Amino acid sequence: MDEGVGDRVRRFRRHRKLTQQALADLAGVDKGYISRLEAGEIADPGIELVERLSNALEVSLRHVADPRWYAGETKSLPDWEAAILAIPASCLSDEDKDAIVRFVRTVIAAKQGVNTDVVTRAEKAILLLGAAEAAGRFAL
Repeated sequence: MDEGVGDRVRRFRRHRKLTQQALADLAGVDKGYISRLEAGEIADPGIELVERLSNALEVSLRHVADPRWYAGETKSLPDWEAAILAIPASCLSDEDKDAIVRFVRTVIAAKQGVNTDVVTRAEKAILLLGAAEAAGRFAL
């Protein structure tokens, strides 16, 4: 089954740890509309609404919109991060995606000379465990 706009909105909303109400408030729409969109009851929300949602979610329009649209976009999330988050849940769980994003951010920070000491021991342990789990899961 093809993934719709509502599925992508839900995935990015959850990643941002937003409730449907919080997203609705940020995008200036009714919470019920967000609920119906995510449930697949609204197949074509239109470019204006998708643009408002993508701005509220701080992701590129092309990562939320129907792939045929790819029009002017915002770029708050790096393309690599949005691409990871755009992987369908049938391929990679949201928890796994979040772990991968945290791991890659840490690697990028280390390569850019950012003080990674701000990453707590617990976060480092989670990253190491996540990397070990991913290695075992994907036979890396």
